[in-house]
Amino acid sequence: MDKRPFTPQQWIVPKQLRNKSVISRVSREIFFIDCLNDLRNCAIYGSSYNLIRASVLLRMLLLDRGISTIAKNYEFKLKLLANAHDMGGTNLTSKQIGDVWNVLKPLQNRAPSLSHLTLIYEPLKEHTLDQFLARTCISFGDKEFNFSVANVIKLLANNHGAAHLESSFDSSQLDSFHLDDFNPFSINNGNKFLLKIKEIIMIVLEALKPLANDVLIHLYQYDKSEIQHSTTHEARLISKEEAERLYGKKLS
Repeated sequence: MDKRPFTPQQWIVPKQLRNKSVISRVSREIFFIDCLNDLRNCAIYGSSYNLIRASVLLRMLLLDRGISTIAKNYEFKLKLLANAHDMGGTNLTSKQIGDVWNVLKPLQNRAPSLSHLTLIYEPLKEHTLDQFLARTCISFGDKEFNFSVANVIKLLANNHGAAHLESSFDSSQLDSFHLDDFNPFSINNGNKFLLKIKEIIMIVLEALKPLANDVLIHLYQYDKSEIQHSTTHEARLISKEEAERLYGKKLS
């Protein structure tokens, strides 16, 4: 696993707000902030359990478009900075990821070439969510089997995190796959699929920082006023200075 320090911003929801009866929008925003903080902690601890758990959160936020409503409310355009290098090739389909055991059977008793793209390395390029999810980041063979960001999230969340039930792996045949720390069937510390999850978290948290700051300002405003605000962006916000005073720290 990547051993470099990872200490991104943490967002603190007002304690008293958690005990109030709030409108659904506020409840959804509290859940959003909690998801980001949970992703942060999963990446910091970095164990296989934490990163598999993070893959389920990433599936909810990115693949299932859990961030869409909140981003729309704040007129926020998500831009993700990731490695500009293109690995080439065609990624596995979502259906193939669901049946990845059978899809990868041609690799049994072979020693295929294995490669991966470090998503957080420069040169960086700005991506929309769809572009980022489509980025190839792991490749087996001569670009024979390629995994996109979305593939990696779905593989770990569905097959290992039990977000959905997918076809099971035949453990008796695991030794016939010579995939070393690229093995998608046995996820242990140091596995490249887990490394990609950590990199994805780092990219997502950095991209969502401005939105999370705006959401937190709204939550403190809502808690202070105890009234239901309109859905317009202008009516939701208080000054940055007042938010920083309520929050107790500088907002970047």
